[in-house]
Amino acid sequence: MDTEICGELDVDDTDGYGPENFTLERGEAIDGDYLIEVNYYEDEGTPGEPIVAKVVVHLNEGTPYETVQTYGPHTILKCDHNGTDPEAWWTVGIIHWPTGSFKKALPPVIRSPLPPKW
Repeated sequence: MDTEICGELDVDDTDGYGPENFTLERGEAIDGDYLIEVNYYEDEGTPGEPIVAKVVVHLNEGTPYETVQTYGPHTILKCDHNGTDPEAWWTVGIIHWPTGSFKKALPPVIRSPLPPKW
């Protein structure tokens, strides 16, 4: 059985200035582990310069149980349009839902190319 998560990315901000927000509305999250990764996709700033990324995770936003977890800053060394260069990625870690526990994840060794941006 295939399970589809109905989360939504507000803007795919490929110019590197962000922020980007991915939201799962209350009741949409499926219990389990969620891998959080950042890809330096577009080199719109100074070509060849690394970027610094930060990830902020809000759990149970707008409820008395809300928690905020911040990861980074983290330097990503170079951009890569097809997503296969490990230096273009930051594997932040894994958040478990519903507990909110966090663990570091090892980056995958082999990546498939990212789909093209339209």
